[in-house]
Amino acid sequence: MLKQRPFLIETLTAIGLIVAPFVLPHLGFAPNTVNRILVWGLFGLGFDILFGFTGLLSFGQSAFYGTGGFAYGDVNNTMLNISRTGAPGYAGSQDTLRTGYAYGGGVEYALASNSAFNIFKAGGVTVKAEYIHYDLGTSSFVSNNVPGVAPAGSAFTNSVHTDGDLVRAGLNYKFSGPLFAKY
Repeated sequence: MLKQRPFLIETLTAIGLIVAPFVLPHLGFAPNTVNRILVWGLFGLGFDILFGFTGLLSFGQSAFYGTGGFAYGDVNNTMLNISRTGAPGYAGSQDTLRTGYAYGGGVEYALASNSAFNIFKAGGVTVKAEYIHYDLGTSSFVSNNVPGVAPAGSAFTNSVHTDGDLVRAGLNYKFSGPLFAKY
């Protein structure tokens, strides 16, 4: 059927786009609905073409990224319980290598060489911001009594959860060749 009428789909689409501004308001749609449909359609086509040919989506001079993976750290926990008299009643510490996970994301933006924010006035300058959350899990350790202050033979078990958030910002400069000698 398409071989007999090669422009049937294009003709029906054009007629629909011409008639839509007159029909859609009577159906309860906003007057700019056709504009939104066309803009999102163009975005979808561009997104599809870019991903299909390169596998990458470009946001101009910006790079958005996510990260995640294995995390480890040397965790040092110390607990000191002060009695009512001001003397230490219980004391304990733990120093262990803990493992866990980390995840986050960030953005990096390349500054134009004539930008007011580009203090070097050179190509290859980027600014970045990044957020990372890490979690090293929960560990437990015992705090024993201090002789002569706390009751003999008593102890506390302490449970400590280690996690945190990191926010980093940076300014990067890309060196574009040897600084002292040309080869």
